[in-house]
Amino acid sequence: MPVAPYSEPTRAEQEQQIKRLLGSKTFEKAQGPRSLLAYIADRHFEGKTVSEPELAQNVLGMKEWVQGKLSVVRTQMGRLRRRLTDYYIKYGGDDLVVVTVPGYQIAFSYARESEAARQYRVGMLYLAKGLPVHAHERFLKATQWTPDYAIAYAGLANADLLLCILRGEGGGEQRLAYAEKAANKAVELNSETWEAHVALGAIFSFRREWEKAWAAFNTALQINEPGTQGNGWYLMFILAGMVPEATINLTEARAKASPEDSLAQAMWGLSLYMVGIKPISLGRVSESIARILMGFEIRFFPGPIFADANSRSYAPSPPESLRIMSMLHGPMRCFYAALQVLSVEPHDKSDPIRLLVLACVRLALHDFRGADQVLVQLGEIWLHFPLFDGLRIYCIGSIAADPNFTKESRKKAKAEAQKLYGEEFASSKNAALPLALAQIGIGREADAVRTLERAYKAHDPMTILIHRLPLLFPLLRFKSFQKLSQSALLSS
Repeated sequence: MPVAPYSEPTRAEQEQQIKRLLGSKTFEKAQGPRSLLAYIADRHFEGKTVSEPELAQNVLGMKEWVQGKLSVVRTQMGRLRRRLTDYYIKYGGDDLVVVTVPGYQIAFSYARESEAARQYRVGMLYLAKGLPVHAHERFLKATQWTPDYAIAYAGLANADLLLCILRGEGGGEQRLAYAEKAANKAVELNSETWEAHVALGAIFSFRREWEKAWAAFNTALQINEPGTQGNGWYLMFILAGMVPEATINLTEARAKASPEDSLAQAMWGLSLYMVGIKPISLGRVSESIARILMGFEIRFFPGPIFADANSRSYAPSPPESLRIMSMLHGPMRCFYAALQVLSVEPHDKSDPIRLLVLACVRLALHDFRGADQVLVQLGEIWLHFPLFDGLRIYCIGSIAADPNFTKESRKKAKAEAQKLYGEEFASSKNAALPLALAQIGIGREADAVRTLERAYKAHDPMTILIHRLPLLFPLLRFKSFQKLSQSALLSS
């Protein structure tokens, strides 16, 4: 690969690179991104800046521009950035000049910097797909190419945080310490790196240092409010404090602004799923849930929640939807709304975060067969993560305990759950929440409570939401777990 100094490319080099991009296979049939790139580049060479209304009117043909239609511009800009990423991954490895579009302006850099940027972009793709090991490798390579690349250190911090969640390594401080070191390095290099402040907020919230967490998130909000509000760690922080309306509004807005973003849809579904534990009226949130449920094919799954043991489904009229909704108590409304959101076919059907949330929602609805089918899909991606193993045992154990299944099916499920537990968790020391879920699955609920108590004392990151997680409903019959949940609620 050609290597040039770090100075800005010349005007001729910039124009040549734009021509190369517009003539590439990546942009050949992508009319929207192609038109945006050409227009923004032309304005750049004229020495002028670009605004959202200008793009809406002059490029996208929106003659009567209004504030509410900005999501169309943002969606198209997101597609342009993904096209640029795809080009440099597939075709631009030997290009001297790299083009990026931060905000609504264009930027040019030489290829040595671009290798770091390429590694960072690929790392972000892995991170969005819930693959933190691969993401960590890419972010590390980005810092090796460009040691002062602040945002890559923020990526390292976020990858370490996700590893805490998926691998159950949060009980030990080492992984969080790695994340904190990387985030602080990013802030040291560039204090405006909002992603690093978000990571620090997550680290502090995992340690239940709530004032420090809020200060870090607040700094991120001041730098980039939309980005922070759509970030998963910030949403987890909000969920821990349980502000249902704020959580649902934030995730719904992000999902509707980026309909092709499966992670955004998953976070919307997750917020609906987790507010279902709140035992009081949800106020205006109920109106949002009613809109989601309107005309949705309601499916009644066998289980103790419903009187009839036979599954039946139909697509009710709007009045019937409201009548059915009125028959369901608050949590069930939220679970069905989450299922509706997650049932929309995403662009990326294999997104593991969406599959994870979908499995949890189906478990909450006692659709154990459906949950198991989703977990089989998830297992192809997360086969060696303790969280997946714990959920699978929880699901199979639920089948074993459900009288609506045949005696033979229950016996077979019980044996399988016991076998998986022996293989994956018999000697587990770190993966607290996955271990607790597995213990619930094999009927050792008292052990699950003790596991969570130890993890809570050790500040395991996954325990900040134990008072909000419907999967732990079976433990509420234990006074010790009720006390633990109350402690988690009060601390948040």
